[in-house]
Amino acid sequence: MSNIVGEKFQKFVKDQIQTRQNLLGKGLNSNNLSNQDQNLINNRNAWLKLASSVEVGGDNDSKNDAENIINASKADLQTTEGTEAVYTSQGEQRLRDIGLNSTGGFTGVQLAKKAILFNTLSELKEDKYNFRSGVNTFKSIWNDSSYGLGGNEFGMVPAPGLVSAKIDTKNRGSLRGAEIEIVAYNKFQFELIELLYLRLGFTMMLEWGWDKYKANDNTFKKVGNTLIEKEWFKDSSLTQLGMMKLIEEERSRYDGNYDGFFGKVSNFSWDFAPNGTYNINLKLISVGDVIESLKVNTVAQQLTISNIKQEIKGAYGEDNITKEKWYTGKAEEQQTGGSFNINLEDLVDGNNSSIISQAGSSIFGQRLYTDLLNVSLWEQKTPTEYYNLAYSYGRVQVYQDSDNKFAYANNTKYQYYMTVGKFLEYVEAIIIPGLKMRGGAKDNILKVDVNEDASICAAYPLQCSLDPKVCLINPDTDYDNLFVDGFRSGTNSVRRPLYLTEQLKPFIQKEEVGSDKSTVMYGKLLNIYLNYELIASHLKKSSDKKGNLNLFKFLEGIFDDVNIALGGQNNLTVTLRDDVYITIIEQNVIPGIHLLSKYKDLLTTKQTPVDFNLYGFNSSAGSFVTDFGFETKITPDLASMISIGAAAGNSNIKNYDATAFSRWNNGLKDRYSQEYIDPSFTLASTAELSQTKAYKFLSTEEVKVLYNTFNNTAATQNTDDQRATDQARDTSLKMINKVTQEQVTNNTIPSSAAGLTANGRRKVPSCPISNQTPPHSMFWEEYLNWVSDIKQAQFAKTADTYQTKEEAKEKAQGNYLFWLVMQWGGTYIQNGTSLNEGSFFSKYVNMIDSNIAQGKSCWNSFINDFHQQYFIKSGQPSNTIGFIPIDMSLKCDGISGIKIYNGLNVNQEYLPPAYPNSLNFIIKSLGHEISNNSWSTNLGTMSVPHIEPTGSYGALLDLNGFVGDISGTLGGGSGGSANSNEWTGATPNGNALKRQSGGIADFQIKGNEHKNGGDITKLTADATLALFKELEDITESGFGTNQFKFRMTAGNDQWHHDNTPNSKHTKGWKIDFTYDPKDPTKYPNVNENTQYIYEILLLLGQNKDPNKSLWEKYGWTFSNNSGKPNGLDSSAISFNKKYPFRTKNEYTNPHSKATGPHFDIYFENQTEQWDKANNVMKPKYSQGG
Repeated sequence: MSNIVGEKFQKFVKDQIQTRQNLLGKGLNSNNLSNQDQNLINNRNAWLKLASSVEVGGDNDSKNDAENIINASKADLQTTEGTEAVYTSQGEQRLRDIGLNSTGGFTGVQLAKKAILFNTLSELKEDKYNFRSGVNTFKSIWNDSSYGLGGNEFGMVPAPGLVSAKIDTKNRGSLRGAEIEIVAYNKFQFELIELLYLRLGFTMMLEWGWDKYKANDNTFKKVGNTLIEKEWFKDSSLTQLGMMKLIEEERSRYDGNYDGFFGKVSNFSWDFAPNGTYNINLKLISVGDVIESLKVNTVAQQLTISNIKQEIKGAYGEDNITKEKWYTGKAEEQQTGGSFNINLEDLVDGNNSSIISQAGSSIFGQRLYTDLLNVSLWEQKTPTEYYNLAYSYGRVQVYQDSDNKFAYANNTKYQYYMTVGKFLEYVEAIIIPGLKMRGGAKDNILKVDVNEDASICAAYPLQCSLDPKVCLINPDTDYDNLFVDGFRSGTNSVRRPLYLTEQLKPFIQKEEVGSDKSTVMYGKLLNIYLNYELIASHLKKSSDKKGNLNLFKFLEGIFDDVNIALGGQNNLTVTLRDDVYITIIEQNVIPGIHLLSKYKDLLTTKQTPVDFNLYGFNSSAGSFVTDFGFETKITPDLASMISIGAAAGNSNIKNYDATAFSRWNNGLKDRYSQEYIDPSFTLASTAELSQTKAYKFLSTEEVKVLYNTFNNTAATQNTDDQRATDQARDTSLKMINKVTQEQVTNNTIPSSAAGLTANGRRKVPSCPISNQTPPHSMFWEEYLNWVSDIKQAQFAKTADTYQTKEEAKEKAQGNYLFWLVMQWGGTYIQNGTSLNEGSFFSKYVNMIDSNIAQGKSCWNSFINDFHQQYFIKSGQPSNTIGFIPIDMSLKCDGISGIKIYNGLNVNQEYLPPAYPNSLNFIIKSLGHEISNNSWSTNLGTMSVPHIEPTGSYGALLDLNGFVGDISGTLGGGSGGSANSNEWTGATPNGNALKRQSGGIADFQIKGNEHKNGGDITKLTADATLALFKELEDITESGFGTNQFKFRMTAGNDQWHHDNTPNSKHTKGWKIDFTYDPKDPTKYPNVNENTQYIYEILLLLGQNKDPNKSLWEKYGWTFSNNSGKPNGLDSSAISFNKKYPFRTKNEYTNPHSKATGPHFDIYFENQTEQWDKANNVMKPKYSQGG
């Protein structure tokens, strides 16, 4: 048994389905059917029986039925003789009350054995039934006749019996219920049924099945004795779980042609009909219903605040008790690993901690408190089921706030954790009561599922717990290009939190499958560490004033919080499996889990043979499905998501994750709804925008954005102070016959620029490029010039000025990688500025609410972007949508053994092709109906997106670059891209360079100069990125710190298109860049600096040896005859083999049209080039100048 959604049917179920379908397929040609075949198909009947657990007895009753019979016979004799009878049990009185004065054969279990509701009312003798027959001609109320049970005073009536039964699942399979219809024909029969079956809380056994069947070995068999005959009335030891196992064994023994329900009476009703019959409705519920309400043992030691403080001090010792909130000097030195740093006032006073407030409320609450006192649980630095954050890390309360001032975090109560596995063991041992059953066997009413390998959940790249107040996990740090154990400067890196990765049990599991090394990632659910304070707070919330605990509410509340703490991507929920096992399941699909050897035999896949043939017959398979259908239940929120999903394959849509629905429309496009955009905003048509050109300092994509905004602004005349200027211009335009008076009057004068035309003056409320408001209404061309001038001024401002750390930090807010650096330490490079201050290191353990909220926002932006880009690159949708409300219902001839959350494969011949290819069906409800000698099974399903793993996460998304720039932008941050064109626009190579270069220290790209005239080639983008990584590394030289900073000033830019249109720049093959020493006082010789950089470029691009004497001035040493300096990386020596390039030193030899000194780089071996006329990248077809 596992908690994985979508498990295959058990083998006996699959085989029985196939056996039945094969049999019915033979019926296509009746000559193929044997007599036995035809008898089974046409003469099969369902049976139904119900037995009671009532034992007639009382305070003086003997455990020996024979002794009871003798005693009862004596009482009967006394009654006959007219003397006062001496009743030996209260149960005998109940028998006499309904008219059974001769009680000798009805005490103990004898009445229940004589009154089994099967084939009317039948008596079980040993293992055989004494079925009723004939007519009772005497007045006796008890007899074995078919007619006359209860006497014939009011005429002959048949014996009572079962009419029908209906079994359904509740709460997505957590509970099962049975509704049984019984009919009695006189008062005695009703009182007999009432005594045995209408007993609230009493246990009953309901069984049903087919009388004959074709077994999986192709033999014809009849259903023989079942549990009522073989086990129900025995006295041998049997637990509740043992009974469940016996039912499952019978299902398998009879190949799914038998089923049973072991439950308790939850309700009943009856009515008396005019014809003298009693119509009885009996309701049973599975034994697991106690999950809704349990009485928690409240016998706990009463504790005072004074006692608690003394016990904590005694357990931990004075050295671990913090005296002050505001640490300085010696007190601050306590903030190291191996010290608990308990602040008693924070923990105990003012009812601050639920651990403390619940310590005397119940045994469970007291256990949490006594765990806190058991110091040996927490003095561990190797993975166990328990964890203390303060002991493992140390500095958990003191931190530096945004003003770099010391602040205090009240978090003493949040330092204690236990694994989910251990928590569930506590639940079973402390909360769930035991039950003494037949033969004195004792067992818990419910069990918990703590199989570590079988309890898994979805997991995601870079996932960690965003809220340590709720839970912790061993985070996903298995990316050596991003995570380091120490410190790494010069590139984006996060310090691996060893106090988590080395001291918590493993959570993230990854395996690579297939030839493309696709990543299959999942988490070990039982290795999530729950915060003790969280557990205690939910214990309080889920209990009423009388101490009754709603266990389901308790567990559900905890795991709802865990879902949120893990970033809102997981969908963990509580269910009850097989009526008795409390199981935490993950409702999200785990992509590729079916490909792993450990799980592949458990799960239904597209390659799994079809379970049900839904419709029709052929020579190999008939169908015993009698009805099926599909229904969609779309909430307003889901309706919006599905509509958005229709466009999700084409663009990144804010923070929506609609990719699960995108595949539903795979290969289809709504001509009238091609792209989702903001409300009240109309995009220009594709044809209208096809002539768009870059304009001065504006790229083609920026012009399109501006045009859409301009067109969605109403035409407006200017105010009086501007109107005179407008009139003079309008008059001039009329004089040269460019406009008409009507156009002037109606404010519809056309204006053309950048290949686009718009009519009239307009005042855009806020420019989407400059984020400024125009001073007055403008024509289209005026508006472009105004925005271009602003961008030009911005470029000029940033051309020689690097942002401050404060500016960089502000821009990095909202980026998930930056948030991780703030939590655990490391280096984050925001557009060339390195952020790695020590004050970041402690934020995660401080548990500050604002920091937790920021982490959730950053993660949300990152993971939604991740799902969107994964979908774009692989075609696989997100798995986080959980269950999609597209339900399939199926009704078939009765069969047992199917379970809630099984996967269901159906023959797709009669379904729309997209259904089986885009969805997997999971069984959510399971019901049986037995009436009129027929048994039908009803299956309800829900659907989840069908997802296959495609490619390695690391290779697919280049996580270092991905998280370093783009994540967080869509959530409101400014650390990365600004629109959907980051991934799918006209300049994807330029966009990728911008994105990935954000992690290179001391390197910036000047505005959009690398791509505002068109895209660069992929080779140029890749080579540029590699080049500046090498430059950054080499210029550290022997000094170990960066000596120079670099700025790329041109690529495929508009300036080269306007001034040197035949340049290789316009084909996307060249870049320009400048350099500056970081400390001009240290490197004042400009000529030497320039020559040094030039020689590095010659070495990298053409493998030319450097000038030894010059390089020694920059910290290099030489000790061999290779001509290369010591310590030069092999990647630098072999760079020209992968990316050969030519360098022009335009510091010393500038081009005639050069606007300033720079280096000019031409990357060789190009295979494609930019086609400006069509704004596309095409295969290389000529050389440029």
